[in-house]
Amino acid sequence: MEYKFSNYNLVNKNDKGQNYIYNVLTKKCYLLSELNYNNIKNKDIEKIINNANCFEALKSAGMVIEKEKDEIEIIDYNYHNIVYNDEVLELTIIMTQRCNFKCIYCYQNENASSLDMENAEKILKFIEISTKKKFKKVYINWFGGEPLLMSDLLIQMSERIVDIAKKNKFSYIGRITTNGYLLTQELFKKLLKAHIIVYMITVDGSEDYHNKQRPLKQGRETYNTIIKNLVEIRQIKKNFIIDLRVNVSTDSYNHMEQFLVQYEKLFDNDKRINLVMEAVHDWHGERIQKHKDQVINNVEKIKELYKLASNYNICLQNYLKYDFEVQICIASKKNGYFIAGDASVHKCEMAMNDDYYYDKSLIGFIDKNGNLVIDKEKEIKWLTRSRDLDSCYDCIAYPYCMGGAQCNYGMKFHKNIQCEDNRAFLEWTSAIHSLNYAIGFLD
Repeated sequence: MEYKFSNYNLVNKNDKGQNYIYNVLTKKCYLLSELNYNNIKNKDIEKIINNANCFEALKSAGMVIEKEKDEIEIIDYNYHNIVYNDEVLELTIIMTQRCNFKCIYCYQNENASSLDMENAEKILKFIEISTKKKFKKVYINWFGGEPLLMSDLLIQMSERIVDIAKKNKFSYIGRITTNGYLLTQELFKKLLKAHIIVYMITVDGSEDYHNKQRPLKQGRETYNTIIKNLVEIRQIKKNFIIDLRVNVSTDSYNHMEQFLVQYEKLFDNDKRINLVMEAVHDWHGERIQKHKDQVINNVEKIKELYKLASNYNICLQNYLKYDFEVQICIASKKNGYFIAGDASVHKCEMAMNDDYYYDKSLIGFIDKNGNLVIDKEKEIKWLTRSRDLDSCYDCIAYPYCMGGAQCNYGMKFHKNIQCEDNRAFLEWTSAIHSLNYAIGFLD
Protein backbone atom coordinates (compact mmCIF):
# COMPACT_ATOMS: atom_id res chain seq x y z
CA MET A 1 0.00 0.00 0.00
CA GLU A 2 1.30 3.48 -0.94
CA TYR A 3 0.70 6.50 1.27
CA LYS A 4 0.83 10.28 1.08
CA PHE A 5 0.39 13.21 3.42
CA SER A 6 -3.07 14.76 3.65
CA ASN A 7 -3.41 17.93 1.64
CA TYR A 8 -4.87 19.65 4.69
CA ASN A 9 -2.15 19.32 7.33
CA LEU A 10 -1.15 22.52 9.09
CA VAL A 11 2.39 22.07 10.46
CA ASN A 12 3.70 24.89 12.61
CA LYS A 13 5.01 26.05 16.00
CA ASN A 14 2.82 27.44 18.77
CA ASP A 15 3.55 30.25 21.23
CA LYS A 16 5.41 27.87 23.55
CA GLY A 17 7.74 26.89 20.71
CA GLN A 18 6.18 23.43 20.46
CA ASN A 19 5.92 21.76 17.05
CA TYR A 20 2.46 20.59 16.06
CA ILE A 21 0.43 19.14 13.21
CA TYR A 22 -3.27 19.95 12.87
CA ASN A 23 -5.51 18.45 10.20
CA VAL A 24 -8.21 20.85 9.04
CA LEU A 25 -10.38 18.03 7.67
CA THR A 26 -10.32 15.64 10.66
CA LYS A 27 -9.77 18.40 13.28
CA LYS A 28 -7.15 16.31 15.08
CA CYS A 29 -3.88 17.58 16.47
CA TYR A 30 -0.54 16.13 17.66
CA LEU A 31 2.56 17.68 19.16
CA LEU A 32 5.75 16.64 17.34
CA SER A 33 9.40 16.02 18.10
CA GLU A 34 11.86 18.14 16.10
CA LEU A 35 12.74 15.12 13.92
CA ASN A 36 9.14 14.33 13.00
CA TYR A 37 8.37 18.03 12.54
CA ASN A 38 11.18 18.31 9.96
CA ASN A 39 10.19 15.05 8.23
CA ILE A 40 6.61 16.21 7.84
CA LYS A 41 7.63 19.72 6.82
CA ASN A 42 9.87 18.22 4.12
CA LYS A 43 7.07 15.77 3.16
CA ASP A 44 9.42 12.82 3.63
CA ILE A 45 6.76 10.10 3.73
CA GLU A 46 9.27 7.21 3.79
CA LYS A 47 10.86 8.37 7.05
CA ILE A 48 7.41 8.68 8.62
CA ILE A 49 6.41 5.19 7.42
CA ASN A 50 9.60 3.76 8.93
CA ASN A 51 8.66 5.21 12.32
CA ALA A 52 5.87 2.73 13.09
CA ASN A 53 4.31 4.46 16.11
CA CYS A 54 4.29 7.87 14.47
CA PHE A 55 2.98 6.45 11.18
CA GLU A 56 0.05 4.64 12.81
CA ALA A 57 -0.90 7.70 14.84
CA LEU A 58 -0.80 10.01 11.82
CA LYS A 59 -2.76 7.50 9.73
CA SER A 60 -5.50 7.14 12.36
CA ALA A 61 -5.77 10.93 12.54
CA GLY A 62 -6.14 11.29 8.75
CA MET A 63 -2.82 13.12 8.48
CA VAL A 64 -1.28 10.32 6.42
CA ILE A 65 -3.68 8.71 3.92
CA GLU A 66 -3.69 6.06 1.20
CA LYS A 67 -2.35 7.43 -2.07
CA GLU A 68 -5.57 6.87 -4.02
CA LYS A 69 -7.78 8.50 -1.38
CA ASP A 70 -9.61 11.58 -2.71
CA GLU A 71 -10.03 14.15 0.07
CA ILE A 72 -11.95 16.53 -2.20
CA GLU A 73 -14.68 13.91 -2.57
CA ILE A 74 -14.88 13.62 1.21
CA ILE A 75 -15.19 17.40 1.62
CA ASP A 76 -17.87 17.60 -1.06
CA TYR A 77 -19.73 14.72 0.58
CA ASN A 78 -19.59 16.58 3.91
CA TYR A 79 -20.79 19.75 2.19
CA HIS A 80 -23.85 18.08 0.69
CA ASN A 81 -24.64 16.33 3.98
CA ILE A 82 -24.73 19.69 5.74
CA VAL A 83 -26.50 21.69 3.03
CA TYR A 84 -29.19 19.10 2.23
CA ASN A 85 -29.69 17.67 5.73
CA ASP A 86 -33.38 16.80 6.11
CA GLU A 87 -33.17 16.08 9.83
CA VAL A 88 -32.60 19.69 10.94
CA LEU A 89 -34.83 22.72 10.39
CA GLU A 90 -33.08 26.03 11.11
CA LEU A 91 -35.17 29.17 11.34
CA THR A 92 -34.34 32.74 12.21
CA ILE A 93 -37.58 34.48 13.18
CA ILE A 94 -37.42 38.26 13.01
CA MET A 95 -39.73 39.41 15.77
CA THR A 96 -39.44 43.11 14.96
CA GLN A 97 -37.41 45.54 12.89
CA ARG A 98 -37.55 48.06 15.75
CA CYS A 99 -34.66 48.55 18.16
CA ASN A 100 -34.09 50.52 21.35
CA PHE A 101 -30.37 51.03 20.51
CA LYS A 102 -28.59 53.17 17.95
CA CYS A 103 -25.29 51.33 17.41
CA ILE A 104 -22.74 53.16 15.28
CA TYR A 105 -22.02 50.16 13.00
CA CYS A 106 -25.56 48.76 12.56
CA TYR A 107 -26.42 47.88 8.96
CA GLN A 108 -30.13 47.16 9.47
CA ASN A 109 -32.89 49.23 7.90
CA GLU A 110 -35.12 49.98 10.84
CA ASN A 111 -38.89 50.30 10.45
CA ALA A 112 -41.99 49.90 12.60
CA SER A 113 -42.93 46.43 11.35
CA SER A 114 -43.26 43.62 13.88
CA LEU A 115 -44.60 40.09 13.92
CA ASP A 116 -48.32 39.92 14.80
CA MET A 117 -50.40 37.00 16.05
CA GLU A 118 -51.86 36.22 12.62
CA ASN A 119 -48.43 35.72 11.05
CA ALA A 120 -47.12 34.00 14.18
CA GLU A 121 -49.87 31.39 13.72
CA LYS A 122 -48.71 30.80 10.13
CA ILE A 123 -45.16 30.14 11.37
CA LEU A 124 -46.35 27.81 14.12
CA LYS A 125 -48.52 25.87 11.65
CA PHE A 126 -45.53 25.57 9.30
CA ILE A 127 -43.39 24.12 12.12
CA GLU A 128 -46.16 21.69 13.10
CA ILE A 129 -46.78 20.50 9.52
CA SER A 130 -43.12 20.16 8.56
CA THR A 131 -42.11 18.26 11.72
CA LYS A 132 -44.82 15.66 11.09
CA LYS A 133 -43.18 14.73 7.78
CA LYS A 134 -39.49 15.12 8.63
CA PHE A 135 -37.02 16.97 10.90
CA LYS A 136 -35.78 15.49 14.15
CA LYS A 137 -34.32 18.77 15.34
CA VAL A 138 -35.54 22.36 15.17
CA TYR A 139 -33.17 25.25 15.90
CA ILE A 140 -34.67 28.72 16.12
CA ASN A 141 -32.81 32.00 16.47
CA TRP A 142 -35.11 34.73 17.76
CA PHE A 143 -33.87 37.91 16.13
CA GLY A 144 -34.59 41.57 15.42
CA GLY A 145 -34.13 44.60 15.62
CA GLU A 146 -34.34 43.90 19.31
CA PRO A 147 -36.48 40.76 19.77
CA LEU A 148 -37.13 41.39 23.47
CA LEU A 149 -39.29 44.36 22.51
CA MET A 150 -41.72 41.56 21.60
CA SER A 151 -40.91 39.29 24.55
CA ASP A 152 -44.51 38.31 25.39
CA LEU A 153 -45.25 37.00 21.89
CA LEU A 154 -41.79 35.45 21.63
CA ILE A 155 -42.28 33.44 24.83
CA GLN A 156 -45.80 32.46 23.82
CA MET A 157 -44.53 31.14 20.46
CA SER A 158 -41.60 29.31 22.02
CA GLU A 159 -43.88 27.62 24.56
CA ARG A 160 -46.15 26.51 21.70
CA ILE A 161 -43.12 25.05 19.88
CA VAL A 162 -42.20 23.11 23.03
CA ASP A 163 -45.72 21.60 22.99
CA ILE A 164 -45.47 20.78 19.26
CA ALA A 165 -42.08 19.16 19.88
CA LYS A 166 -43.59 16.85 22.50
CA LYS A 167 -46.40 15.87 20.13
CA ASN A 168 -44.28 15.43 16.98
CA LYS A 169 -41.26 14.03 18.84
CA PHE A 170 -38.46 16.36 17.80
CA SER A 171 -35.89 18.25 19.85
CA TYR A 172 -36.10 22.04 19.98
CA ILE A 173 -33.40 24.49 21.03
CA GLY A 174 -34.00 28.24 21.03
CA ARG A 175 -31.33 30.87 20.65
CA ILE A 176 -31.76 34.62 20.92
CA THR A 177 -29.65 37.51 19.67
CA THR A 178 -30.30 40.45 21.99
CA ASN A 179 -28.58 43.60 23.19
CA GLY A 180 -29.32 42.46 26.76
CA TYR A 181 -30.75 45.78 27.96
CA LEU A 182 -34.21 44.32 28.69
CA LEU A 183 -32.90 40.91 29.77
CA THR A 184 -33.69 41.00 33.48
CA GLN A 185 -33.27 37.95 35.66
CA GLU A 186 -37.06 37.50 35.79
CA LEU A 187 -37.38 37.59 31.98
CA PHE A 188 -34.35 35.28 31.58
CA LYS A 189 -36.05 32.64 33.76
CA LYS A 190 -39.17 32.78 31.56
CA LEU A 191 -37.06 32.40 28.42
CA LEU A 192 -35.19 29.41 29.88
CA LYS A 193 -38.49 27.76 30.76
CA ALA A 194 -39.51 28.18 27.11
CA HIS A 195 -36.37 26.28 25.95
CA ILE A 196 -34.38 29.36 24.91
CA ILE A 197 -31.00 28.40 26.28
CA VAL A 198 -28.41 30.04 23.99
CA TYR A 199 -27.84 33.81 24.04
CA MET A 200 -25.76 36.20 21.98
CA ILE A 201 -25.34 39.45 23.91
CA THR A 202 -23.05 42.29 22.97
CA VAL A 203 -20.91 44.33 25.36
CA ASP A 204 -18.43 46.44 23.41
CA GLY A 205 -15.52 46.60 25.81
CA SER A 206 -15.24 48.83 28.84
CA GLU A 207 -17.98 51.23 29.89
CA ASP A 208 -16.84 54.33 28.01
CA TYR A 209 -16.36 52.57 24.69
CA HIS A 210 -19.49 50.47 24.94
CA ASN A 211 -21.62 53.54 25.64
CA LYS A 212 -20.05 55.33 22.68
CA GLN A 213 -20.72 52.46 20.28
CA ARG A 214 -24.05 51.15 21.66
CA PRO A 215 -26.16 53.95 23.17
CA LEU A 216 -29.93 53.99 23.51
CA LYS A 217 -31.76 55.85 20.75
CA GLN A 218 -32.17 58.80 23.09
CA GLY A 219 -28.40 58.79 23.59
CA ARG A 220 -28.46 57.42 27.14
CA GLU A 221 -25.88 54.92 28.38
CA THR A 222 -26.56 51.16 28.32
CA TYR A 223 -23.48 49.47 29.79
CA ASN A 224 -24.39 49.40 33.48
CA THR A 225 -27.89 48.04 32.85
CA ILE A 226 -26.58 45.16 30.72
CA ILE A 227 -23.83 44.28 33.21
CA LYS A 228 -26.33 44.38 36.10
CA ASN A 229 -28.59 41.97 34.18
CA LEU A 230 -25.69 39.59 33.46
CA VAL A 231 -24.46 39.58 37.05
CA GLU A 232 -27.97 38.73 38.27
CA ILE A 233 -28.41 36.04 35.59
CA ARG A 234 -25.20 34.36 36.84
CA GLN A 235 -26.97 33.71 40.13
CA ILE A 236 -29.40 31.31 38.39
CA LYS A 237 -28.35 27.71 39.05
CA LYS A 238 -29.31 26.32 35.64
CA ASN A 239 -27.52 25.46 32.43
CA PHE A 240 -27.43 27.98 29.60
CA ILE A 241 -24.89 29.43 27.19
CA ILE A 242 -24.19 33.12 26.82
CA ASP A 243 -21.80 34.19 24.07
CA LEU A 244 -20.72 37.64 25.18
CA ARG A 245 -19.65 39.36 21.99
CA VAL A 246 -17.31 42.33 21.92
CA ASN A 247 -17.16 44.33 18.68
CA VAL A 248 -13.67 45.81 18.82
CA SER A 249 -13.18 49.16 17.12
CA THR A 250 -9.99 51.11 16.45
CA ASP A 251 -10.84 53.40 19.39
CA SER A 252 -11.50 50.60 21.88
CA TYR A 253 -8.66 48.30 20.77
CA ASN A 254 -5.93 49.76 22.98
CA HIS A 255 -8.21 49.70 26.02
CA MET A 256 -9.28 46.06 25.77
CA GLU A 257 -6.95 44.89 28.54
CA GLN A 258 -8.81 47.15 30.96
CA PHE A 259 -12.03 45.43 29.86
CA LEU A 260 -10.52 41.94 30.24
CA VAL A 261 -9.54 42.74 33.84
CA GLN A 262 -13.13 43.85 34.54
CA TYR A 263 -14.52 40.81 32.72
CA GLU A 264 -12.47 38.38 34.82
CA LYS A 265 -13.76 39.97 38.04
CA LEU A 266 -17.38 39.89 36.86
CA PHE A 267 -17.61 36.38 35.39
CA ASP A 268 -14.71 34.45 36.95
CA ASN A 269 -14.38 31.78 34.22
CA ASP A 270 -18.07 30.84 34.43
CA LYS A 271 -18.27 28.08 31.78
CA ARG A 272 -21.75 29.21 30.82
CA ILE A 273 -20.47 32.61 29.66
CA ASN A 274 -18.01 32.68 26.77
CA LEU A 275 -16.10 35.66 25.45
CA VAL A 276 -16.23 36.25 21.68
CA MET A 277 -14.21 39.14 20.24
CA GLU A 278 -14.82 40.35 16.69
CA ALA A 279 -13.54 43.30 14.72
CA VAL A 280 -15.99 46.05 13.79
CA HIS A 281 -16.69 45.42 10.09
CA ASP A 282 -18.25 47.49 7.35
CA TRP A 283 -21.47 45.55 6.76
CA HIS A 284 -22.81 48.49 4.71
CA GLY A 285 -25.65 50.67 5.93
CA GLU A 286 -25.73 54.43 6.52
CA ARG A 287 -24.35 54.57 10.06
CA ILE A 288 -21.03 52.87 9.44
CA GLN A 289 -20.28 55.31 6.60
CA LYS A 290 -19.91 58.02 9.26
CA HIS A 291 -17.62 55.82 11.36
CA LYS A 292 -15.33 54.19 8.76
CA ASP A 293 -12.33 55.00 10.95
CA GLN A 294 -13.62 52.46 13.52
CA VAL A 295 -13.42 49.47 11.14
CA ILE A 296 -10.62 46.92 11.78
CA ASN A 297 -9.54 44.92 8.72
CA ASN A 298 -6.51 43.15 10.18
CA VAL A 299 -7.33 39.71 11.67
CA GLU A 300 -3.92 39.74 13.43
CA LYS A 301 -5.19 42.45 15.77
CA ILE A 302 -7.99 40.23 17.06
CA LYS A 303 -5.56 37.32 17.28
CA GLU A 304 -3.44 39.40 19.67
CA LEU A 305 -6.48 40.11 21.84
CA TYR A 306 -7.22 36.39 22.20
CA LYS A 307 -3.61 35.79 23.22
CA LEU A 308 -4.05 38.51 25.82
CA ALA A 309 -7.38 37.07 27.02
CA SER A 310 -5.79 33.64 27.47
CA ASN A 311 -3.67 35.17 30.26
CA TYR A 312 -6.81 35.80 32.29
CA ASN A 313 -9.31 33.42 33.88
CA ILE A 314 -11.78 33.84 31.01
CA CYS A 315 -13.79 31.13 29.26
CA LEU A 316 -12.86 31.02 25.56
CA GLN A 317 -13.46 27.30 25.01
CA ASN A 318 -16.90 27.40 23.38
CA TYR A 319 -15.80 30.10 20.96
CA LEU A 320 -12.83 28.06 19.80
CA LYS A 321 -14.89 24.87 19.62
CA TYR A 322 -17.60 26.65 17.63
CA ASP A 323 -15.21 28.16 15.14
CA PHE A 324 -13.30 24.92 14.56
CA GLU A 325 -16.46 23.35 13.18
CA VAL A 326 -17.41 23.93 9.55
CA GLN A 327 -19.52 27.05 9.60
CA ILE A 328 -21.94 26.95 6.69
CA CYS A 329 -24.31 29.88 6.84
CA ILE A 330 -28.03 29.24 7.28
CA ALA A 331 -28.51 30.91 3.87
CA SER A 332 -26.56 28.10 2.21
CA LYS A 333 -28.69 25.33 3.77
CA LYS A 334 -31.74 23.82 2.07
CA ASN A 335 -33.75 23.87 5.30
CA GLY A 336 -32.48 27.19 6.63
CA TYR A 337 -34.72 30.25 6.41
CA PHE A 338 -35.15 33.78 7.71
CA ILE A 339 -38.81 34.54 8.38
CA ALA A 340 -39.88 38.17 8.52
CA GLY A 341 -42.81 39.65 10.43
CA ASP A 342 -45.13 39.36 7.41
CA ALA A 343 -44.34 35.60 7.12
CA SER A 344 -42.23 36.21 4.02
CA VAL A 345 -39.32 33.78 3.69
CA HIS A 346 -35.76 34.93 2.98
CA LYS A 347 -32.33 33.33 2.73
CA CYS A 348 -30.07 36.07 4.10
CA GLU A 349 -30.73 38.69 6.74
CA MET A 350 -27.97 40.95 5.47
CA ALA A 351 -29.35 40.82 1.91
CA MET A 352 -32.79 41.65 3.36
CA ASN A 353 -31.29 44.93 4.55
CA ASP A 354 -29.70 45.72 1.20
CA ASP A 355 -32.14 47.43 -1.16
CA TYR A 356 -30.30 46.10 -4.23
CA TYR A 357 -30.26 42.43 -3.11
CA TYR A 358 -33.55 42.33 -1.18
CA ASP A 359 -35.44 40.63 -4.01
CA LYS A 360 -32.75 37.94 -4.39
CA SER A 361 -33.08 37.06 -0.70
CA LEU A 362 -36.90 36.94 -0.81
CA ILE A 363 -37.58 33.37 -1.97
CA GLY A 364 -41.15 32.76 -0.80
CA PHE A 365 -43.73 32.98 1.96
CA ILE A 366 -45.75 30.90 4.44
CA ASP A 367 -49.45 30.78 3.55
CA LYS A 368 -52.37 30.88 5.99
CA ASN A 369 -52.41 27.09 6.21
CA GLY A 370 -48.74 26.89 7.20
CA ASN A 371 -47.49 25.74 3.79
CA LEU A 372 -44.06 26.90 2.66
CA VAL A 373 -44.27 28.36 -0.85
CA ILE A 374 -40.79 28.64 -2.39
CA ASP A 375 -39.46 30.02 -5.69
CA LYS A 376 -37.06 27.17 -6.55
CA GLU A 377 -35.06 29.19 -9.10
CA LYS A 378 -34.28 31.83 -6.48
CA GLU A 379 -33.48 29.21 -3.86
CA ILE A 380 -30.95 27.46 -6.12
CA LYS A 381 -28.78 30.59 -6.19
CA TRP A 382 -28.21 30.24 -2.42
CA LEU A 383 -27.58 26.49 -2.29
CA THR A 384 -24.89 26.22 -4.95
CA ARG A 385 -21.28 27.31 -4.72
CA SER A 386 -19.18 29.06 -7.33
CA ARG A 387 -18.59 26.88 -10.40
CA ASP A 388 -14.88 27.67 -10.37
CA LEU A 389 -13.56 25.82 -7.32
CA ASP A 390 -10.34 24.53 -8.91
CA SER A 391 -8.26 27.15 -7.12
CA CYS A 392 -9.88 26.16 -3.79
CA TYR A 393 -9.02 22.46 -3.73
CA ASP A 394 -5.36 22.87 -2.73
CA CYS A 395 -6.07 25.62 -0.20
CA ILE A 396 -5.47 24.61 3.43
CA ALA A 397 -8.79 26.26 4.37
CA TYR A 398 -10.97 24.31 1.89
CA PRO A 399 -12.34 21.77 4.44
CA TYR A 400 -13.24 24.72 6.68
CA CYS A 401 -14.89 27.15 4.24
CA MET A 402 -15.90 24.54 1.59
CA GLY A 403 -15.47 27.01 -1.22
CA GLY A 404 -17.18 29.99 0.36
CA ALA A 405 -20.35 28.39 1.72
CA GLN A 406 -19.75 30.27 4.99
CA CYS A 407 -21.25 33.33 3.30
CA ASN A 408 -22.77 32.94 -0.15
CA TYR A 409 -24.02 36.53 0.06
CA GLY A 410 -20.45 37.78 0.31
CA MET A 411 -18.97 35.26 -2.14
CA LYS A 412 -21.56 35.11 -4.91
CA PHE A 413 -23.14 38.53 -4.82
CA HIS A 414 -20.44 40.85 -3.47
CA LYS A 415 -17.49 38.78 -4.77
CA ASN A 416 -15.93 39.25 -1.33
CA ILE A 417 -13.42 36.42 -1.05
CA GLN A 418 -11.78 36.15 2.39
CA CYS A 419 -9.24 33.41 1.74
CA GLU A 420 -6.36 35.18 3.49
CA ASP A 421 -8.48 35.78 6.58
CA ASN A 422 -9.53 32.12 6.67
CA ARG A 423 -5.95 30.90 6.39
CA ALA A 424 -4.73 33.34 9.04
CA PHE A 425 -7.58 32.31 11.33
CA LEU A 426 -6.77 28.61 10.94
CA GLU A 427 -3.09 29.14 11.70
CA TRP A 428 -3.91 31.08 14.82
CA THR A 429 -6.66 28.81 16.16
CA SER A 430 -4.77 25.60 15.34
CA ALA A 431 -1.90 26.93 17.47
CA ILE A 432 -4.30 27.50 20.38
CA HIS A 433 -5.75 24.03 19.76
CA SER A 434 -2.26 22.52 20.03
CA LEU A 435 -1.79 24.14 23.43
CA ASN A 436 -5.08 22.87 24.86
CA TYR A 437 -6.43 19.89 22.94
CA ALA A 438 -3.52 17.99 21.35
CA ILE A 439 -4.10 14.21 21.34
CA GLY A 440 -0.51 13.46 22.34
CA PHE A 441 3.18 13.75 21.53
CA LEU A 442 4.80 11.93 18.57
CA ASP A 443 8.48 11.18 19.10
